[in-house]
Amino acid sequence: MYHSKKGMSAHQIHRMLGTGNYETAWYMCHRIRAAMANSAKGQLFGTVEIDETFVGGKAYNRHGGRSGGGRGGLGSGKVPVVGAIERGKKGKVTTRVIETVSAEVLQRFVRQTVSDKVDLIVTDECTGYRHAAQRATAWPRPL
Repeated sequence: MYHSKKGMSAHQIHRMLGTGNYETAWYMCHRIRAAMANSAKGQLFGTVEIDETFVGGKAYNRHGGRSGGGRGGLGSGKVPVVGAIERGKKGKVTTRVIETVSAEVLQRFVRQTVSDKVDLIVTDECTGYRHAAQRATAWPRPL
């Protein structure tokens, strides 16, 4: 269906695959077309929630003189992670370990994981997401 110039009918799929009846081929074609419509490189659609966090244990639990302190954030020795999730029944989740929580890195993550056809991006008060939402004209302002 994807490589054919004018697409393929359910009758043609039925003949090629030899399915039991036409209705099976018709249903399968509808499911394939729906999947192809939302397959922009595995990106997220609909209402997408994005947030970042720092992952790691408490400083006093570390072994052998590895210090780093604080509750998290920059300079704590914890690893920054950013994640995005589609809200809904079968929402897809994407997470990534990032080098720093800067606006440039967060914008790159948003461009790679969120489709241009998204309905709404929901974020927290982190200023790194502002520029990503302003540059994409199809996106409403984040909450």
